[in-house]
Amino acid sequence: MFFPKMMMAVCGMGFSAGLSAADGELAKDCDLILNRLRGKPQALQVSMENFLPDGTWSDIDYQSQNRGIWPAGSHLSRTLQLAAYDRRAALQALDAWVRMNPRCFNWWWNCIWVPRHLADILIRLRMENVPPELQKSVRSLLYQRPRYAMKGQNLVWVSGILIKEGLLYHEQKLIRRGMSGISGELEIRPAGKEGLQKDFSYHQHGTQLQFGNYGLAFAAEQICWANMLRGTRFAYPEEKIDLLYHYFMDGLRWTLRDGIMDYSSCGRQLKPRDPEIKFRAVIDCGKQLLPLLSPERRKLLQIWLDAPEKLCGARAFPHSGYLVCHTPEWYFSVKMNSRKLIGSEGINQENLRSLYQADGAVFFGTGARYEGYPALFDARMIPGTTEIQDRRLLTPDRDRNPRGYYAVWAGYPAAVAAYRLDTGDLAADKVYFVTSSGVTGSGSDIRSGSDFPVVTCVDQFRADSEKNFPVLCRTPEGMPEIRRMTEEVHGNWKEFFHEHASVPVSGKVVKLFIPHGVKPAGAAYFYCLRKAGVPEKTEIRLKTSSPRIHALLAEGKVLTAAFAAGSVTLPDGKTSIVKPGITVLDAAGKRVHFEPFRER
Repeated sequence: MFFPKMMMAVCGMGFSAGLSAADGELAKDCDLILNRLRGKPQALQVSMENFLPDGTWSDIDYQSQNRGIWPAGSHLSRTLQLAAYDRRAALQALDAWVRMNPRCFNWWWNCIWVPRHLADILIRLRMENVPPELQKSVRSLLYQRPRYAMKGQNLVWVSGILIKEGLLYHEQKLIRRGMSGISGELEIRPAGKEGLQKDFSYHQHGTQLQFGNYGLAFAAEQICWANMLRGTRFAYPEEKIDLLYHYFMDGLRWTLRDGIMDYSSCGRQLKPRDPEIKFRAVIDCGKQLLPLLSPERRKLLQIWLDAPEKLCGARAFPHSGYLVCHTPEWYFSVKMNSRKLIGSEGINQENLRSLYQADGAVFFGTGARYEGYPALFDARMIPGTTEIQDRRLLTPDRDRNPRGYYAVWAGYPAAVAAYRLDTGDLAADKVYFVTSSGVTGSGSDIRSGSDFPVVTCVDQFRADSEKNFPVLCRTPEGMPEIRRMTEEVHGNWKEFFHEHASVPVSGKVVKLFIPHGVKPAGAAYFYCLRKAGVPEKTEIRLKTSSPRIHALLAEGKVLTAAFAAGSVTLPDGKTSIVKPGITVLDAAGKRVHFEPFRER
């Protein structure tokens, strides 16, 4: 301990009272951090109508066994608010929690959410206002050892609790342990390890894209602590701030468009308004990041914050099988999986119909076109995917694509994603060419032994969105035509998230799809998806030595995605050899870039 025992009695005077010069400087830092953590309380929103004399609320179900939405947790949320306005009631509520010690069946609530809130309540109340016995009882709940080894954002949360505990109970070793845990996670992780990736995507729960769930919490928590600690001896070094800047600018911000976070970036959190909430959370992270940056970087970030909808360009995330493109008229994203890259998850009864969410899932145009996704939309016909139309369960499968692989490349105004789906009962080559004109989809070697039909969904969207985003779909002669179906759909959010209240959702939905029949053997497709009114540049589909080699002349480049070795015939009649992967050539046939297939 860095405070003498006798100082515990006068901690209300400030940490630096009566200490040596060295310890006094350290204590001043701790005082500063605590004051920053208290912050300015928000307006009181807690209703006291149901507050009982024993410190509980009559409208809270303390016995609930829910794992995702745990009602008992709202007790501490209310107590934290009360701590800034009604100390007596807050102490009653805090004492009641300690007496009851409610437990959730989900370890995360017990080991992370509850300790974080308890620490924040003590910080806001100030320790000198909390009876010693209650201080002691609360501390026994601050560190609940989980059954699982902490890593990624979970470790960051637990480390933050340690810092707060060290500040509250005057133990420097806890502060340093917490700082080590937090700063240790703010680094580029090796391939296959959870955390921040080299391409500035974020993985958690295995090799799985988690931009909008754990990755967003990671950014918020790291930026928060960087602000809390700046100007103290615990301040983040410049290289850590540099990583935070690049994670935000080269990662998170690319997932935003039209007031929402891209559906494929939200992870399993796709409840009503989640994409809008995550959009605002990313914007708020950007604002909190500003004070940490150099003037030059602060200016660049502020320009984007002032007009995030004006972002133009393309970003490929090869470690996550993810590609995002933004133009002034529309955005596009595609999410893929592989043998080693997990596509989706469903935990705590969330995301229950997500089996196909990363099978080359595409979102094109504007977020409004997909309002109500995923509760309203046909989960067997997610835009961009090729699937068997059977009645299998739609719960996520970590080994969805055991023989699959992918490649992504971005060189705005062109970008390419190539994806091999091979689940055992279905196989398909899938390519997405993205240019300033729109999206071109190309498929080959579609095979299935199932007794159910196979369908490629070109798009699925709300019918009322066509007024603002009219879509054109075309297929060349010799390729299967796109069929259109419009139907009134009725869904319920409870079917997607079991613990959610029953919330019906309905609307007219349009499906654009290409049927391949039952047990196709080597089927193919080719289509162009455009927004009506957007000028189109000339694009030419080039001849290749194999149907499994896809090539398009566009944006002054030859874009190829090859699933077999062979050649491409260039516009001047010459041929160019290509190998499996994405190859980008200039118009004369000189190789500009090669991106090999990968499994993660």
